Amino acid sequence: TTTTTTTTALTLAALTSGRNPDFQNPAGTYKAWWTVANSTITVTVWCQTTGWVGFGLSPDAFMPDSDVYVGWVTASGATIFDGWTFDYAQPAHDTDYPGGTNDVVLLAAFETGGATIMQFKRALNTGDARDVAIAANSPVYLLWAYSLSEGGPVFSQHDDKGPALVTFFTATTATGQTTAWTTAAATTTAAPSTSVNLTALFPPTASAATVAAPSGVRVWWTANQSRGVITFVMQASTSGWVGLAVASAPRMPRSDPYVGWVADSGAVTLLDCWATDYIQPTPDTLLGGASDTRNITGVQSAGVTTISFTRSLAGTGATDIAVGTEDMYLLVASGLNDGVGQSFAQHSSSYVYSVNYMRGVSYGLVSQASALTPASVVAITAVAGLVVAFLLLTGIPLLCRKRGKRSNGSARQAFTPDGRLVVLPQGRQPNDYLDISPASEAVHSGGVFAETDLVDSRQSVSDIHPSAPLHPISRASVAPANVGAPDKQGGCSAGAIFRGLTQWRVRLMHVTVAELLFFGLIVMVNVLTVVYVNNQGLVDLATNLGYLSVGNIFLIVFPATKNSIITLLAGIPFEKTVMFHRWIGYLLLGTVTLHLALQWRDHPVLSNDRAATFSDSKYRAGFMAWCTLIAIAVFSMPFVRLKSFEFFKISHLLVIAFFVFVVMHTSEVVPFLIAAMALYALDKAIQAVVAVRTVTTIDIDTTIAGAIKIGFPSAACRAAAHTAPGQYVYINVPAISLVQWHPFSLTTPPGEHAEICVREVGGFTRSLRSLGRQLAAAGQPMRIRVDGPYGRPGFHVPDGGVCALFAGGIGITPIIAFIRSVYGLEGGAKSATGDIMWPDDVSPARSVIYLTWVVGYAEYYNWFAADLQAAMEVAQADPSVPQFCLEVAVTRSNRTVAPPLQTGRPDINSQLRNIVDRHNAPVEVNVCGPPGMVHDVWDAAVAAQLRGHRVRFNRETFEI
Repeated sequence: TTTTTTTTALTLAALTSGRNPDFQNPAGTYKAWWTVANSTITVTVWCQTTGWVGFGLSPDAFMPDSDVYVGWVTASGATIFDGWTFDYAQPAHDTDYPGGTNDVVLLAAFETGGATIMQFKRALNTGDARDVAIAANSPVYLLWAYSLSEGGPVFSQHDDKGPALVTFFTATTATGQTTAWTTAAATTTAAPSTSVNLTALFPPTASAATVAAPSGVRVWWTANQSRGVITFVMQASTSGWVGLAVASAPRMPRSDPYVGWVADSGAVTLLDCWATDYIQPTPDTLLGGASDTRNITGVQSAGVTTISFTRSLAGTGATDIAVGTEDMYLLVASGLNDGVGQSFAQHSSSYVYSVNYMRGVSYGLVSQASALTPASVVAITAVAGLVVAFLLLTGIPLLCRKRGKRSNGSARQAFTPDGRLVVLPQGRQPNDYLDISPASEAVHSGGVFAETDLVDSRQSVSDIHPSAPLHPISRASVAPANVGAPDKQGGCSAGAIFRGLTQWRVRLMHVTVAELLFFGLIVMVNVLTVVYVNNQGLVDLATNLGYLSVGNIFLIVFPATKNSIITLLAGIPFEKTVMFHRWIGYLLLGTVTLHLALQWRDHPVLSNDRAATFSDSKYRAGFMAWCTLIAIAVFSMPFVRLKSFEFFKISHLLVIAFFVFVVMHTSEVVPFLIAAMALYALDKAIQAVVAVRTVTTIDIDTTIAGAIKIGFPSAACRAAAHTAPGQYVYINVPAISLVQWHPFSLTTPPGEHAEICVREVGGFTRSLRSLGRQLAAAGQPMRIRVDGPYGRPGFHVPDGGVCALFAGGIGITPIIAFIRSVYGLEGGAKSATGDIMWPDDVSPARSVIYLTWVVGYAEYYNWFAADLQAAMEVAQADPSVPQFCLEVAVTRSNRTVAPPLQTGRPDINSQLRNIVDRHNAPVEVNVCGPPGMVHDVWDAAVAAQLRGHRVRFNRETFEI
């Protein structure tokens, strides 16, 4: 530790010889000067604080393993110590380490005007393992920090800090002595310049060109092909810096900028740089190149800065853009303040011109926004895709119906109430044929006529004359339709093919071919967008992938809203679109990862110095955004989402941090983020104003095994949305949490009463059942908030056909709503004793519903035993409703059970095969359960389709 008395006789100007600081932080609260002579560096620090001040050296911009010097001034004197940081903690003295030495000498220290000024020196290479050596032409990270609190043996954490990459001195003289420090990447004139003689630079015979930007920035140039040089003069109405850039595209990235300023002393500084992105350009010398400027002169007068220089046409390396005969671009900009060392503030104005340097022609201003980025293309494509999807999904069925009317205009088929299928000639109506005798194997639809898609295989409809007798057609004589055959919508094969794509499952996945093709289309749009935009040569591939990620950030919000524009235009419910939200999220992670990897591989700075990823705020923010996105993706995996839904929802709040980091990384994301957030805010506004209702429960039943039933008034459900049995609602219980919302299927169809059945699996459901027990015991209702309902269930009993239902565990809930709707049990049955109907008892002359429910334990059957038995009773008593055949498979119990319960897992494939073979009629297959069960039913349904049966498959989402 070095201690000295405070020195007030000195001034900052005296310590620094009146020079501009060699470094200052963006806020201007920390400034540093240094000089190198005789193998010693002398550092002067000014900081706007009366607390401690720190100056550190680091090879990688991080605090651990850094060489730091911390000092402060008190009434009794000044203190500075030579320290070493082993972690993100208070530095330890070098002398605390074995062999460590104190190598800092305090020269002066005092406080004035609320600021602390300290000057100290040390050897360039102390030989101490706990000191960072300083060498010529070797960039090192300067770590600056300060606190508003006083120092001492133990001192508080910094109030502000940051890293900066600097080069302390350039080279040695011939005698081996180090020269005084100069900016490594700058060419500086030592003597003041009084004027820039434009007439001398551009005589009347020269072909000088001029651009004049609206902000007052003007540029002249003339090219001399014989000498291979081009001379520029840049002028701006500023007392700060002025700059221009030679570019092949109308953008800052991958341009060749030249930035200069004139100090108060008249000295001119000019930086020859390379722009890697929309950040401060990097001096060529720090990228392994060399400055390609000479004949530098400049002047500042009456608030106008003018600088001229000459460079070669060909340039000197990869960090220079050659000036050729083709049309190119000129970027001009200016700043309000001079630069400091190698740094300068962001421009106050900038413009882009289309020029031809060799011909001396300016074509005028170019709008940088006119060039499409991948983000713009993806956003435009997403909106256009929604419109196209809407047109296709509404147009194809309409086209099929019109084609059906044209193709069947001369004849239609219909069932009479007594069961006969007849062919209707042109101009004749079904009511004209009530007196026709019945056919033994025909099927009717409960006393009403039903047009079918069956065609008489023995006689073409075009051969039927209006006065010809009608021929009854037995169902047994009609061949089943194949997937591509004329369908029920009027014989449109395109519709049948479309239906097939939406039915067939992709092996090893829980998606249809159509869903995978749609996601493939999204990926293709991404790939083609990058290929197209990348070929324009505006920016490199890594940057284009970054822009593409911005577009996908906008795209990912579309399917993530419950009141989605996708549902409005394309008719796809939220439980289906949320799958694409997950997929686009993984796609976004992929594009961001590629963006980062290519930056590390190709970026002029990052490819050589990975640590710069963390020292530069832009790249550090981008890296943190990538890490945040990985965390979101991991916490969204099914093994997390299904096991701990609450944790999944909370972890999704990381998206806020992700957006903040992305905005810090690039401002290009802001308009897309605003658009995405507007969609999300609209969804939340609809949810808050229209969807959410607060009600008191009507009934709480906690007596059933492992579950709880909660009944509440259906007024809590939006009447306009509650249109079909099997929909679901989001439930919030304020007594448990004000922010947790969980989705549960309604077990009742639209009516006066609504009910949910919740199985206890842990977390929220355990708390809900426990609260239900307490309230039920006290005879008190439960206060709940309801959002919804949502969903478009596909439950349907075809006219004269079959509905095969499969449920796994709590997946029975949407199916129960459908059963209650079909058999008039809207209020729910309390008890019933219907007889069991076995498959062999089913009549082929009447619609039928088969239900296979797989449960772990027999007690779970009691959740809805009364409803299922009541449905069987109604089905046997009323011939106008479908027959009802029930099987309940108990998989985790070997004890004896009574029908309709059976032990063991059902053979779903054989079961469905028997159903479709028994009924030569349309079959609707619906399943709601765990993925394994869904796959078994799905595969069995597709197999039946491929055998020629008319089977339509629908799966209800078991998870959201």
